[in-house]
Amino acid sequence: MRLAEVPERRGASGGLQRMEKGAQSGPDLPFHVGHAAPAVWLTSALAAAALLLAGCATVPEDLQPVPEVQAGVAEVRADPEAFVGETVVWGGNIARVENLAEGTRLEIVARPLGRDQRPLDVDRSAGRFHAFFPGFLDPQVHAPMREVTVRGRVDGVNEGTIGEFGYTFPRVLVDSLHLWPVPEPEPRVIYRDPFWDPWSPWGPSWGHPWHRGRW
Repeated sequence: MRLAEVPERRGASGGLQRMEKGAQSGPDLPFHVGHAAPAVWLTSALAAAALLLAGCATVPEDLQPVPEVQAGVAEVRADPEAFVGETVVWGGNIARVENLAEGTRLEIVARPLGRDQRPLDVDRSAGRFHAFFPGFLDPQVHAPMREVTVRGRVDGVNEGTIGEFGYTFPRVLVDSLHLWPVPEPEPRVIYRDPFWDPWSPWGPSWGHPWHRGRW
């Protein structure tokens, strides 16, 4: 197919310029790429800001400030005297709650923490530790398997057992404790085979929708 020829006209500079079909003749207006730049930069800036906000996580106020460098559970367990007095933010799942005369002791299965300092749902742990809170914590609320993060100071270790196995628990004196809400269950999705119709008067269908019954 042959394209229609586009008429040409001479601009003020004397050079040939092509006019698009349907365009009206008028004075030459210079086109600057920079005119579109502000909109492009604004769009890029908004997109970058959205990505930045999505990548940021809010740390609860009761856990701030989070130490930039801190010892892990395994490190303290291996050499507790080297870290006594250091501030740590540890978290995990509650395994046991003991209400004592002077406070509450939580036995916690340590988990890696996310950017918001919430324990991650992973099958990985650096071990268990004891978190001593100078007050009463209801064991029905701070129940086993609940996610918790504590901020406090390393205070040595406790010798104890897990079942009949001897275990050394790093001990943290809790300054603040954050009990995380129970995650909402994921909605159940039911998939239905479009070719299965048990209520059809001709019985279930196989293959295609127009192929019904038994032949």
